[in-house]
Amino acid sequence: MDLLRQAQAGDESAYTELHHQLEPAIRRFVYRLIGTGEEAEDVVQDTMIAFYRSLHRIDPPEHMRAYVYRIARNRCYDALRRQGRYETLPLDDDAVAVRVSFDYSKRRSQTPRRSRIGCC
Repeated sequence: MDLLRQAQAGDESAYTELHHQLEPAIRRFVYRLIGTGEEAEDVVQDTMIAFYRSLHRIDPPEHMRAYVYRIARNRCYDALRRQGRYETLPLDDDAVAVRVSFDYSKRRSQTPRRSRIGCC
C-alpha cells in the first residue's frame, strides 16, 4: 500500500513496481474472460493505462486490487460486446417480475416428523 501512496505522489518507480506486481494477475484474469490474443493484450494494456490515469481516485489503498480488477472486467465486457460475444438484455418490469409461492403447510406435511422436531 505504500507503493500506491508513493505512486499517487508522483513516484514513477513506485508505479513501475505496482505495474510489475499487478500486470501478470490482470493478464490471467483477462485471459480467463476473453481468451488470449491481440484483443486480450489490448485489454490488459488499456486496463493498466486506466489504472495509471486514475491513481488519485483510489482511496483507501486497500481497495487498489479490487479497483484494478473492476477496470479489467469492464474492459473485458467492452471487448466482448465489440466481438458480439456478450450481450446485455434490456430489462422491463414484466421480464424481471418473478412469482414466488410457497405453501408452508404442504411443505410441512412432506417433511418427516423427526426432521420437524430436530430429532435424530
